[in-house]
Order: sequence, then C-alpha cells, then structure tokens
Amino acid sequence: MLKEHKEKIEDAIKECNSVLSLINAKLTEIYGKEEAAKRFYFISENTYFAGGMFRSIFTSSKINDYDIFFNSLDAVLEFKHMFFLDGKWFNESNITKNGNISLVLKKNFPKVSFNTVVSDVPEKLLNTFDFSFNKHYFCPLSYKMRFDIDTFKKIGSLTSYGPDKVGLFYRLIKFYEQGFKIKFSKESFLSGLISEFTKEVPEKFSSKSLHSSEEHIFENVAATGEYYTDFDYFTKESESKKKQGWHKLNFVDEVFRDIPLAVRPHPEFRGVGTTTSLILDDDVEAEGEITPSWWTTRIPTN
Repeated sequence: MLKEHKEKIEDAIKECNSVLSLINAKLTEIYGKEEAAKRFYFISENTYFAGGMFRSIFTSSKINDYDIFFNSLDAVLEFKHMFFLDGKWFNESNITKNGNISLVLKKNFPKVSFNTVVSDVPEKLLNTFDFSFNKHYFCPLSYKMRFDIDTFKKIGSLTSYGPDKVGLFYRLIKFYEQGFKIKFSKESFLSGLISEFTKEVPEKFSSKSLHSSEEHIFENVAATGEYYTDFDYFTKESESKKKQGWHKLNFVDEVFRDIPLAVRPHPEFRGVGTTTSLILDDDVEAEGEITPSWWTTRIPTN
C-alpha cells in the first residue's frame, strides 16, 4: 500500500469514527448511557460504510453524505423496529424519496444516510455499484475494508447499470466534470447513450462541457480494477512493528470506551478475515472482561 494512499485511507477511517461518535452521542442523549450502548452496538455490529464518501475523500473532494449499509434484511427490519416504534431519534419525516433514512447529526456536517432499501454483505453489495470508483467499504467493528485503487488517480470503469439510462447519463457527465476518466467495455454503448440523450442534457451541462467529455470518453483508460483490503492496511510498517506483530485499533478506544462491558462484543464476533486473527490485550481480566484498551489485531508474519 502506497504511503499517500494509506494516509487517505486513515483519513477515511477517521471520518467513519467521527460519524460513529456522533451517533453514539446522540443515542446517549436520547436513551441514556446503558440503553444507548445496546442500540449503538446493534448498529455497529450490523452496518458498514460504503460508496461515494470514500471517493470524495480519496480525491480531496467535498463529502455530500455518509452512506451506511446493513449486512442483511433482518438487520434492516430490526433497525426500523428498534427506532420507529418510539420515534425518539427519527420518524417518517426522515425517509427520503428513495426510501432511505436521512439524518442530520450535527450542524454543518454532511447528512448520514442509512440505506434501508438495499442490504447485503459488503462484497455482494459492491458488485451492484455502477462505477468502480464507488466500490469502497469499511466496517469499523471488524476492521474489514476494500478500497478501489484506481480511484486515487480518478480512473474507473462502468461495471454495471440498470434500466435508468437517463440517470446513468447524468452521473457520467457529473463524474467527467469532476475529472474522472472512465473505461467502457464497449464504446458503442456510451456512444449510443450520448446520442439518445444529448437533447435532454440540462443547461448546467453545456454543449462545451459535453464536447470536452466526449474528447476523453474513448481514451485508452488503464483501469486495473485492483483494490486494497484490510490485509494490505495491516502490512508491517516498520521493523519494530514487525517484531511486535500487531497494531492497536485505536478507533475502538475512541468510540466504544464508555460502553458497559456486559454489552461489548465477544472476540469471536470481531474476526477480520482469514488472513488475520484477533488477540486480546495483556490487560484482559481473568473473568474474560475486557478493559478499555481492549483489542489488538495480529498481523501474519510469513
């Protein structure tokens, strides 16, 4: 993993932590410390961040919102049941036209969108995203992640698309105007798309900007499709770290510090994949309770 890429990824993780901290603070304000801890852990256990927020961070652009996805339909239903019944945190007025739940957690802070329409495990969900430079996810609880590498160079490819060709066309123009270069498996697809909808382009997409977009639409874009994972992130950074063989997950201390021990996750629930294994800190008590600095992750030494 390139140093400059890792710095951007760490910025993204800090953003996720900030959102989680705001959610935790809001829940504590509404429900009190102990009840908030249970609800917060449910959210942490069943959700992950994915999509365009990472594209914005990796390209030093403005973040429009934070998209949080659920790993199963059951989790979506439980989330709605948990919060809609009392209406203390949100209600029907927070439902967007797309059916998701949009929340303002802090003034002058991007909205947080809980996607309650599409749910799946991260790897399957990313396969449904239209552009490769949106295929990113990070799960703060397990510390699993996947980040498209080409995004850092504003390069990508169209990987899937649905029946809404007009919406796709507008998104294409938007990304072109942001400086992205996009690879297409078939040039005829995009050529036909432009021809079909040129007359429907709104004024903000001037004929000049459309023409400049067409100039590099068919460039030989070297989109590799490669991506970083948590294994790359935890690659040994120095000889001292190599000898120790672990990194502390400091985000846990920040976000979960005040959660009662009784509702903290058991180590078995926090695995980060087959390439790494979790161990506990030396300050774990004999009864199995975990003290505030409570997780480390071991890095493969082979």
